[in-house]
Amino acid sequence: MDAALTELETRLAGLITLPLPKKRSARRMGPKSEAFCRQTLRVLEQNPQIVPPNVVLADALEDLEAIEQLRPRMVRLARLSERAADTNTALGMDVMAEVHDRSELERALRLETPLMGINNRDLKSLKVDLATSENLAHDVGSERLVVSESGLHGPNDLARMAAAGIRCFLVGESLMRQADVEAATRALLTPLPATAPV
Repeated sequence: MDAALTELETRLAGLITLPLPKKRSARRMGPKSEAFCRQTLRVLEQNPQIVPPNVVLADALEDLEAIEQLRPRMVRLARLSERAADTNTALGMDVMAEVHDRSELERALRLETPLMGINNRDLKSLKVDLATSENLAHDVGSERLVVSESGLHGPNDLARMAAAGIRCFLVGESLMRQADVEAATRALLTPLPATAPV
């Protein structure tokens, strides 16, 4: 299965990724507008003498052909993705997408998973920065549950994440290094005094 997915990714390497701001501002044509544009292109193709000088007809026709090839395959991929999601749900688990930066977040937001993990560790430099969760969390959306990961060592860190609207945390290494994991967990979850700085 992994080999098949790798082959699919290789064959679809020409697909683009739109930045989140551009994706939000993009306007798609409705069915009537698209039908009109298709008919217009066909008329221009049959009557090249009336093509406006600012229109590159060959490029427009190439885009039209690409749409016609892509859409039926998108339907098949969507059905397959839906079946995978349904199977995963039936198994009793939710998939959590994990991101490390804004580029990964933009791709992950196309998934239907209700869980979005934000890892504060840069996998290249291994540097940990809690600002990663703070900077990305507000772009996730209220319909998803944000989980902050890595670099969380004490109540002050959890309070800092809570101030950014994050209420779920994935803590592993900092607890497993402790001699008494239960006591360390209780200390981690100890509420801060109301006057304590966040």
